[in-house]
Amino acid sequence: NPEWYDGASSDRSVDLGFMGSFDSDSARGRVLAELGNLVACRRRTGEPGAYKDYADFMLRCRATVNVAHSAGDGAMHVKARCVEAAWAGCMLFESAGSPLGRWIPHTCFYEYQNPAEVAAVVQRLDFKYMAKCYGQRLREAMQPHHPRHFWERVIG
Repeated sequence: NPEWYDGASSDRSVDLGFMGSFDSDSARGRVLAELGNLVACRRRTGEPGAYKDYADFMLRCRATVNVAHSAGDGAMHVKARCVEAAWAGCMLFESAGSPLGRWIPHTCFYEYQNPAEVAAVVQRLDFKYMAKCYGQRLREAMQPHHPRHFWERVIG
């Protein structure tokens, strides 16, 4: 629900965050493990109110990392986290080769080759400014894809 993300967050207290499921033997788990203490990881549950907690966490993040590989066959696909990062206005680190670039311009997210590249960007002196700029571009690029536009066309 994009309404959970309405209003800009002034509390961007998490430089790099991830909330979701992750197993140590998955591609996602390996990326997060390599990032170590640079990424604040939270497990997402199916409990009532969990999505609101997720949205609140994303609003506190300057950036989030996404692993575009599916858990089953490793195929690349656009995950909901990409859209949620846009709604939250945070910078998105996206796996190199992700199909997201076919949907929105590559200048709206940071395509990374490996976790070391993500770590190097997060440790840059201008990271806070960089994250803010990427977050704004991503949010603007996703606006035409907001569910409100779909339903306005359907209902009229």
